Amino acid sequence: MSYRLPSGLRPHPQSNICEGSLFTRLAPGPGPCDLQVHMGTVFFEPDGFYPSGEGFTLTPTLIHSATAGRLELRSGDPFEKPRIVANYLQSEVDRAQLRRGVRLVREIGREMLRRLGGGEEVYPGPAVVSDADIDEYVQRNANTVYHPACTCRAGPAGDPLAVLDASMRVRGVAGLRVADASAMPAHVGCNTQATCTALGEKAADLLIQEHGGAA
Repeated sequence: MSYRLPSGLRPHPQSNICEGSLFTRLAPGPGPCDLQVHMGTVFFEPDGFYPSGEGFTLTPTLIHSATAGRLELRSGDPFEKPRIVANYLQSEVDRAQLRRGVRLVREIGREMLRRLGGGEEVYPGPAVVSDADIDEYVQRNANTVYHPACTCRAGPAGDPLAVLDASMRVRGVAGLRVADASAMPAHVGCNTQATCTALGEKAADLLIQEHGGAA
């Protein structure tokens, strides 16, 4: 959701563009956060996520999807690319959550414009009001935030989808471990980088314990 400022807003030269995130809960009652909002100090066009002016962008993001995708082998050829079926926005639960997220971000965006002395919401824009309008906009412009996970998750032997054991070893394959986001048994409720670092550190410790090395 992109906002243009007539007075301009240039990011600091050392900015990483996404300057902050809001974690909040939209579902009633207590529980973990279920929506993340990224705050970017650049006006982004939604179709391709490229900058095209001065302003800011707020991005309501699902933390936990109600659906799961799947990864399938196309053949026995290890060099053939797998089939990836993401199943994005196949659940009304997800669509309703993003709908609520759009409405929340609108409130935040209006207040930011007021504090910054004016401006306009360009995307989705004032014509996108009803649930159907919001759903159509989301369906047309939603994209990922590059955090796929759990495609070969770790878990107990009785779990038919657990490709890895507790030491991140691939079941049925000697000498192979996986220590990245695909090893997660469930998607974490935040960006995946810190968890991936922890998985790598854990794998290194396991290798040292198994094969010896400096303490």
